[in-house]
Amino acid sequence: MVEHPATDDNPYVFYSYFPRSAARNQEVVVGVWPCGGKPRHTEDYAVPKTLAAGMIVYLAEYSEAYQIPIVVVAMPVPERLHVGELHRHTFTTDEEMLRRPDLKLIDAVWDQYIPSLRNTGLRVDERVLMMGYSSPGAFAHRFSMLHPKRVKAVWLGGEAPAPLPIAELDGRPLNYPLGVADLQTLTGEPFDLETYRTIPHFVCVGENDVKPENDPTIDTDVFSKAHRQFIHSHFGSTKPEQIRFFYEQLVAVGVPAEFRLYEGMEHTITDPVLPEAFDFLTRNSGIPAPPTPTPTPRPTLPFVIDGQDDDWAGMAPVLEDPQGDSLALRGSDTDLRAVYLAQDDNFVFIMIRTYEPLSKEALMDLDLDLRPYNPCGHNFELSLNIFPTSNRLRAYEENPCKKMFPFPMIGDVVSWGDVLEVRIPRSSLGEHTYVRINYVTLHAKLNSSDDQSWAVVDEIKP
Repeated sequence: MVEHPATDDNPYVFYSYFPRSAARNQEVVVGVWPCGGKPRHTEDYAVPKTLAAGMIVYLAEYSEAYQIPIVVVAMPVPERLHVGELHRHTFTTDEEMLRRPDLKLIDAVWDQYIPSLRNTGLRVDERVLMMGYSSPGAFAHRFSMLHPKRVKAVWLGGEAPAPLPIAELDGRPLNYPLGVADLQTLTGEPFDLETYRTIPHFVCVGENDVKPENDPTIDTDVFSKAHRQFIHSHFGSTKPEQIRFFYEQLVAVGVPAEFRLYEGMEHTITDPVLPEAFDFLTRNSGIPAPPTPTPTPRPTLPFVIDGQDDDWAGMAPVLEDPQGDSLALRGSDTDLRAVYLAQDDNFVFIMIRTYEPLSKEALMDLDLDLRPYNPCGHNFELSLNIFPTSNRLRAYEENPCKKMFPFPMIGDVVSWGDVLEVRIPRSSLGEHTYVRINYVTLHAKLNSSDDQSWAVVDEIKP
């Protein structure tokens, strides 16, 4: 994962992930997940940055499997304006941070990221694969209508059912965000239906995605009360009905579109949603599909990664630490207790115990000795940063050649109380057949308002 800082021309930070699986490819198509999601509203720009970075980590597995570079932009999330859904007022506001997020995304992807890939000798398609679920899907939907010449295919999941690709319905003009009647007045460019008809769409929604809190038409900052009444009277009363109506309008104007209603699914992403999304995007990328990913093997050891330690009963720890030896900056929640390690042919399992439940502001470094590997005549070490509260791993390859290559580690992390469990597929570790834990270091955040205020508070070594 790479963080691209704000520039003089663009105040938005964005994140990219280039898959190692595509390192030998000569041509790629970039995938764009427009923003990190819709959290609590805040003026603190650190929040959308964290969401965007987390989304890149989440999508890394699919980036690797389908050889698609991914970009996610950190868009502000103030309560007064829904930037990440391309609200109508983003075209007219004078606030630079909130104005025309679509153009800021264009700068990030087309003026910064794609040229950086081309500078390495890669052929990069000028058009991208737009994708998004929920509010990021709404942005992808609207961006594709505003800038169809930049989009090769689009996947939309559980998002807003408008705008429609038409200027009127039942004799009523459909202005943005219901339709495209006033796009030229609003943006300076008319709706390019001819180009839009060339963009394959995959539109999907969960059968049980009907809860009011997930209905974008109820959020008056996305749609007005009049918009909501019109959508419910003409599109349908539930989100599945409304999104199906949007799909039908796509087909009616000649857009090549597919629709999928996922049985039993609510407003969430479950299997096989993303695999089917990336299958669709790959088919429409114009680049030969990568080999079908090998299904993840099932573990033969009886460990369930659930934050419970009962399935480790009877196993001896590989490292132990006495109580009361932490720096005690906050208390015993920063005091490591024991580390356990188990392995089978397909997975490496790790459990870490603390003397009290882990703090929400804690992370751990695991230094693993992996063999065989012999860069510059020495063994290979892998350091894992484990974030207990966000269920993600980050890894750093470190060798005596003094090179470090950050990348998200594919695996499972669950923390519950004083137990943290990790499961790492051996496929993520390459050809290594031997794994040993050298030491574990626990970090705590000293100042909750300062993302840089981390310090080592305890460690376990042999």
